[in-house]
Amino acid sequence: MRKYYPGITIFKLVGCLLVLFAHLVINRYMVSIPDHQLRFLSLPLGVIVPCFYVVAGFLAYKGWTNASNSQHYIRRYVSRILLMYVPFCLLFIFEFIVPELIRGGMTISNLGLQAKILAAAVILNGPSVQLWFIPPLIFSLSVGYWLVMKRG
Repeated sequence: MRKYYPGITIFKLVGCLLVLFAHLVINRYMVSIPDHQLRFLSLPLGVIVPCFYVVAGFLAYKGWTNASNSQHYIRRYVSRILLMYVPFCLLFIFEFIVPELIRGGMTISNLGLQAKILAAAVILNGPSVQLWFIPPLIFSLSVGYWLVMKRG
């Protein structure tokens, strides 16, 4: 049975709408907004993403502390995220890496370059701009769980 935390659903809704607003409206009209108004608008938008991480960490922590097997819980949690993330990584490989390997050949330097690009795309940036938050989310959940478990 999941525990309901009042306010988190409303926060997620308002946060998602703020991020959507920022991407659709503010970025388009950035050049026409005066600097003082831009600073006023960017304050809540700059805080919302770190708050999403805090909420995700809180919910994951509450989930694994209340689970009968915390290791199984966190593995399932991360594997569900990876289940959605891996197809985008495979798409990135077939769209960008494979054509460059075909074009540039299977030389050591090209293989090394494509491996670096793939590692940066999968581990650091995400395979697309919209998925930038997945690697730090997986990293922070995994490290947070490991640190909490090692504390005891």
